[in-house]
Amino acid sequence: MKSYWIKGGKRMAPGLSEKAYQYYLTNIENLLKKYKRLSAREISKLLQKHAPSNKYAPYVMRIQYFLRLLEKQGKVKKEYSNRAKCYIYIWNEKE
Repeated sequence: MKSYWIKGGKRMAPGLSEKAYQYYLTNIENLLKKYKRLSAREISKLLQKHAPSNKYAPYVMRIQYFLRLLEKQGKVKKEYSNRAKCYIYIWNEKE
């Protein structure tokens, strides 16, 4: 199994298995398709309800890594919200 290493500030999060990597990617995509506009913290709260085990704990730093991946692929746009004081990720309708 391949491990994915994610940087979280100075600390490194533990590597993810292929199954966990796919779990995050598909669920974050599905949430953004459903709600259109979400912050990393909101995604974390929504994922926490459905996480199959503690191994898939939806840490915000880990979610931000996947959001950056989706942004590079052109599936998500990022915009800063002064009201919420955080970045809001918007699903790109072209997909």
